[in-house]
Amino acid sequence: MRSLSLKTKFMLVIGLLGLVPAVGVALNSYGLAASKQADAQMDIATQGARYGERINGFVYAAVMESRGIYMSPDWKTAEPYGKLLLRHLAEIEATAKVWKDKVIESERGRVEELSRSIAEFVRFRQELVRLARTETTAVARAFGDNDANRKVRSALNNQLDALNKAYVVHTEAAKQEVQRIEGINQIVLWALACFAVVAVAGGFVFVLRGMARPLQALRDTMLQLADGNFDVALVGLGRKDEIGDIAGAVEAFKVKAADKAAREADEVLRRQQVETQAQAKAAQERAKLAEEQAHVVESPDAVGQTHRGFLTQLN
Repeated sequence: MRSLSLKTKFMLVIGLLGLVPAVGVALNSYGLAASKQADAQMDIATQGARYGERINGFVYAAVMESRGIYMSPDWKTAEPYGKLLLRHLAEIEATAKVWKDKVIESERGRVEELSRSIAEFVRFRQELVRLARTETTAVARAFGDNDANRKVRSALNNQLDALNKAYVVHTEAAKQEVQRIEGINQIVLWALACFAVVAVAGGFVFVLRGMARPLQALRDTMLQLADGNFDVALVGLGRKDEIGDIAGAVEAFKVKAADKAAREADEVLRRQQVETQAQAKAAQERAKLAEEQAHVVESPDAVGQTHRGFLTQLN
């Protein structure tokens, strides 16, 4: 079965390398979103704790201004306390409203309950100022300086303290969550960096061992074939990709070239044999002729005939 082609493998390596920044961007975006959400939760928790402390401070200030009204003989003396008291009540209401709009969902019920207690506290203190202004400070003191009112204020303080403690816990939890996400982001960045190094190293090894070296080996093989060395072993014959195809084609060329060289060598040898045989035959014929000539010269009849011929010529 044919394996993946070099083109496919190369595209996979490029895709893998291209996947690193894509995954990095995706994880970084997710990390930023998670960090942003954790920061927002921490901000809400921190602000909530501040809102609680702010309201608690204004409640204490309102109680102090109320005592100033109780101790005043008339409204003229109590008026500065009354104005400050109303201002503190307005700050309490504004802070409670902002807190209710930016509340941790798990604490929404308690914050809404606190808002109702604050509304009751504000109404009571506003009535206290009205009584001091329209009637007398003694009437205002009788209205506000009693155990029932102190129980209501104590309940409000307890609610504030409970919420403040809860928000301290939420703030610490949000802070730890921010640190946890930052730690995860660092791990992800290091993991991506390591993955990128491994991917680049893998791509380098693939290009070097899977392509460059086999192609260089085939080039060297073809140069040896060009020099007539047909015993050279081919690299990549067992591969099921383009390198294997090239190696197969070179192997076929080598077989044909070796066969052709063998035929040419056989033809040269045959021609040499024929020439050698022809030369041997010619040598034999020359030797035979020389032998015959020598035999004729050495024969008596031949000598007598020669002598008689010579005498005939003389006569």
